[in-house]
Amino acid sequence: MYVGDILGHKRTFILGLVITIIGSILQASAFLLLQLTIARFVGVTATGSNWQSETVQPGLKGAIVMLQSTFICTGLALAGWLEYGLALTEGSVTWRHPLAFPYFPCLIFLCWAPV
Repeated sequence: MYVGDILGHKRTFILGLVITIIGSILQASAFLLLQLTIARFVGVTATGSNWQSETVQPGLKGAIVMLQSTFICTGLALAGWLEYGLALTEGSVTWRHPLAFPYFPCLIFLCWAPV
C-alpha cells in the first residue's frame, strides 16, 4: 500500500514485474536450499492484483476477476505441461527451467507496461 501511494499504481506494477524477474533468476541460479528459500520468498512477494483491483471500472470487476481466474488456470496447466515435458530430462534443468520460466512472460509484460 505504501509503495503504491508513493510510486503510483503503474510504477508499482512495473516494480512487481521487476521483483518477479529477479526472483526467477535467483531461484534458477540457487545452489543451496537457503538461497532457494530466500529467492522463493522474493518471487512470491511481487503481485499485480492490487493494481488490477484499483484501476478497473466497478462494473467490470467481476469479469476481470473471472479473467484472472482463467489466467491462473492457464498458468497452472502450462506449468503442468512444462513439468511433463521435462520429466525425462536429467540434471538440474529439471527443476531450474520451471523456476526460471516466469522470467519470460514478466519480461513481455514489462515491455508492454504503461509508464
